[in-house]
Amino acid sequence: MRKPTITFLILLFSISLFGQLYEQRIGIRMGYTSGLSGKIIKDRKVALEGILGFRQGGMQVYGLVEAQKPLIFDGVHDLQMYFGGGAHVGYVNGVERYKSYNSPSGVYYYEERVTGPVLGLDAIFGVEYTFIKVPLTLAIDFKPFLELQSFSKLKANFYDFSINIKYTFRQLNK
Repeated sequence: MRKPTITFLILLFSISLFGQLYEQRIGIRMGYTSGLSGKIIKDRKVALEGILGFRQGGMQVYGLVEAQKPLIFDGVHDLQMYFGGGAHVGYVNGVERYKSYNSPSGVYYYEERVTGPVLGLDAIFGVEYTFIKVPLTLAIDFKPFLELQSFSKLKANFYDFSINIKYTFRQLNK
């Protein structure tokens, strides 16, 4: 568990962008897919985001490319909208619960064991607020995905909402 986390962080922050204004952010993501998140924003326009996510008893690694659009940036407030897409790979080991039917005596559910590798495509839409005087960023995002589970079952998920809290590193390389 420690090795993938350390490798993820080293890869994320070892990218060098010379002569550009860029920000690096690292933090936690809390939602359906929870975990560690890191983002590199180049010239306040394009961002590369990596997520080490945990859901359904498994672990996934996400790579996303995002366009950044300023909603408010006046030196006092910094509110950005971002959107983009990417892919993920990993595994799951859990149980999915499905609603079977309703009847006068109640709702019935059945459970299905889900175990194996996953490979998927992701989209992401979000809004983030960066505090100017404090190196902290708060974000809310929506990350729907389509994935192939155990190379046999196609699953779509349209409810992966999250709240993110990230520490922001600002640098200007010359």
